[in-house]
Amino acid sequence: AVANTGKGSPTGVTFAYTARFPAKYQHALYACDWAYGTLYAVHIAPQGAGYTGTFEPFAVAKGWDVTDVVVGNDGAMYVTIGGRGTQSGLYRITYTGPENTTPAAPQADAATAQARETRRKLESFHGRQDPAAVSTALPLLNSPDRYLRFAARVALESQPVDSWKDQVLNEKRPTALINGTVGLIRAAATAPPELLTNAQQVTKYAEAGKVLQPAILDALNRLDLKRLSEEQQLELIRAYDLAFIRMGRPPEPAGQVVAARIDAIFPSPSPAVNREAVQLLAYLGSQSVITKGLALMSKATTQEDQFHYAFVLRNVPAGWTLDQRKAYFAWVNHATANYKGGNSFKKFLARMKDDAAKSLTDQERVALDTVLKGDVTAVAVKTMKPRQFVRNWQMQDLLPEIDQASAGRDFERGKEVYEAAQCAACHRFGQDGGATGPDLTGVGNRFNPVDSLEAILLPSKVISDQYQTYLVETTDGDMNTGRITYEDDNKLDLATNPFSTDVLSIPKKELKSKSVAKMSMMPPGLVDNFTKEEIFDLIAYLRSGGDPKDKAFAPK
Repeated sequence: AVANTGKGSPTGVTFAYTARFPAKYQHALYACDWAYGTLYAVHIAPQGAGYTGTFEPFAVAKGWDVTDVVVGNDGAMYVTIGGRGTQSGLYRITYTGPENTTPAAPQADAATAQARETRRKLESFHGRQDPAAVSTALPLLNSPDRYLRFAARVALESQPVDSWKDQVLNEKRPTALINGTVGLIRAAATAPPELLTNAQQVTKYAEAGKVLQPAILDALNRLDLKRLSEEQQLELIRAYDLAFIRMGRPPEPAGQVVAARIDAIFPSPSPAVNREAVQLLAYLGSQSVITKGLALMSKATTQEDQFHYAFVLRNVPAGWTLDQRKAYFAWVNHATANYKGGNSFKKFLARMKDDAAKSLTDQERVALDTVLKGDVTAVAVKTMKPRQFVRNWQMQDLLPEIDQASAGRDFERGKEVYEAAQCAACHRFGQDGGATGPDLTGVGNRFNPVDSLEAILLPSKVISDQYQTYLVETTDGDMNTGRITYEDDNKLDLATNPFSTDVLSIPKKELKSKSVAKMSMMPPGLVDNFTKEEIFDLIAYLRSGGDPKDKAFAPK
């Protein structure tokens, strides 16, 4: 009676096209999470040349170690449990509600269909040479659609490097230049798989890469990092990374030039940029990476971020003061005693400590003897409450209990969540915060708890005209997304990075088009690392205007 509706045998994931479920659940992808006894429904939607997805727990139970899922010929879903000596079982899931369960056809989307067709055209050049590939792929290196520009880059990598090298190195569009140089690095410095067993051929490609590296660095160094969006900054740092991984450490002063450029934006208000920048600066021997890295480590609001900075800094051999060394090893001792992880977590910390100790001088070892033995666990850097993923919160998860956000709340915890979610990076609240997003000081006078929750979980549903995001295209084909901060007859200023006050000024004579973007600059999922109670405390904190005497904080 059970048949897998996909192709092949069951593998722990399945679509439910033939299930007698409401349309939303017919089109979902189902995935088994054995470790946490959860069957997830992943709702996939077309986005550009690819897809995006949101997920929700579809079925959860104690002692329900799910191993596989299929849809039967009867339209019901069948789930098996068991494994590692636990009791096995077979469950049948059916829908008995009022919604229509007849097979639902997928919704057509002409725009995304065209984008996917373009992607397939680019993919037809992958792995083979074609005279039409370069002219087709080069313009799409600048596409705002990540799938398209990646497909375009791979198409170029399959063509003779000399047929597109100069066009990339002379590229003036930042996104196209960054992605094109990544293609050059991969194509010029990496021998094809069929030659990897031939040492002479591998050496030949490596030498070719070293010759090209200076030109690539010169091209990337033309870009003004402060005017790039967060996404562009991340791609640029990773392009530098790849140039050094594939082509070797740059000769000086080239490495110092790159380090100075990255150091100028480090630390950034963007946590993602900081995580990438600290690795590159540590590799290049930046004089400031220890001081700045330890400062970020002390401010990190998650166990994972603290661990990241400690992990990177362990390989910086010189430039430490004795107090910085003590702070570092004291954090390792504290993390070993207090932080939680898997079976190998404490072993990783021990290895990290050993790696960091390798660069100590004999004099430093004597001075740090107590902390190296683990006796000093007083944390010389500030540690915050470790935060891990809780749930991909949806409106339906919290709406039934939203009244709880109005009474008996915890002011200090609400303030802590506000800080941990980094709301102040973009929003003004009271006398502090940024100006990228709306002022939140009077949100309690405008929004009820339901409205507040919706603004947090669904930031793109309603976007204020003042903070509308635009897609702007210039006459040279450059595409930028951001908020227009100023516009007159001569120019348009676009804030492309929500974490920065820098703007991109575009002369009106170079403006080809501008259109309203459907997505808010506020990213979704900001509260997925918080519990339900913490989210309700955050809503109460925001609606109180930061007043601890607000009635929402009175004891029940």
